[in-house]
Amino acid sequence: MKIFSNFNLKKFRKIIKSKQNSNFAKTTSDCPIALQWIISEECLKSIKDKPCENFESEIYDGSGFRYSLIIYPNGDGKDKIGQVQIFLRIYFENAKKIDAEYIISIESAKYSNKMNHIFEKSKSKSEGWGRKCCSTEKLFDSKKKFIVNGFLTVKVEGILKVTKLKKEKEKHGDSGDFAVCLWNREGIKDFTIIVENSEIKVHKIVLSTCSPVFDAMFESTMKEATENKMYISDFTFKIVEAAIKLCYHRTLLPSANLSIDDKMSVLFFYDKYDIQHPKEHIENLLIKEITSLNVCKLANCAILTHSNSLQRSCLDFLRQCLKAFVPISDFDDLDKDFAINVLKNSFHHVSKTI
Repeated sequence: MKIFSNFNLKKFRKIIKSKQNSNFAKTTSDCPIALQWIISEECLKSIKDKPCENFESEIYDGSGFRYSLIIYPNGDGKDKIGQVQIFLRIYFENAKKIDAEYIISIESAKYSNKMNHIFEKSKSKSEGWGRKCCSTEKLFDSKKKFIVNGFLTVKVEGILKVTKLKKEKEKHGDSGDFAVCLWNREGIKDFTIIVENSEIKVHKIVLSTCSPVFDAMFESTMKEATENKMYISDFTFKIVEAAIKLCYHRTLLPSANLSIDDKMSVLFFYDKYDIQHPKEHIENLLIKEITSLNVCKLANCAILTHSNSLQRSCLDFLRQCLKAFVPISDFDDLDKDFAINVLKNSFHHVSKTI
């Protein structure tokens, strides 16, 4: 029997997703940036006579954003020809607004320019802001010392006040009631997941909405789709049940019911089945539990499960620990590439364009 045969599937999925979405509140945090960019004179000369041509440094991670430096040796427009312009560029991720105070400097030429600018996320995924540094002629004048020994070295340092959107707790009477009622409607559940000889009854529509993996399976002629059941052997019943309940609503599973190891296992389940929405909730719970004793374990889990928010939080935590000389447990077990990234982020980023 097809319980949902009379429903508009696309419309119903939109309803489910809208019910899953929480209200958002703004959170603000300070994020320091520091970048040293070394550019060869040869590269700069290659676009010296080409207005609007530019070079960009490597792009580095911030908290909710990424950033780089951009240089236009001959202006970024017709009215700026003959000017050297250097911009800080912000790539928005989950940051909505960034109130930036930063200094762009070229120490050899005793050039320093303090800037204040509010970067706001709009239709564009990035925004650059800066000012004229000098004339194109002066840039290549050896007496002015912008270029020394064949290289221009530009630095940017500053503090960025980052405003991000954070999910608020939902109030009684909102989408939680809808989701809980749906979970409790045993009579219309049309799919069974069997784990450790125990059954979990679910709605196909919920799984297909949350997971493109399940969605593809239900649309196929696979055995699981025709028999309306599947076996899972690589996760425990507790983990699968928790993961499925959270696909409906977080109130079905108080976070106190899951240990840190349980939450990490749920992340692995979500990664395997490409379930994103409740994955963010688990990441946020784990972020609150980061300590010097578990940060390396959590970072490794975040890498393996492609949990970007958790990765960034572990990176920020480790960076602060290094600066404050706080001992870290299991640092030798930390993913080597991630450990190198931690060390790099603890000092000036150095980018080269040669």
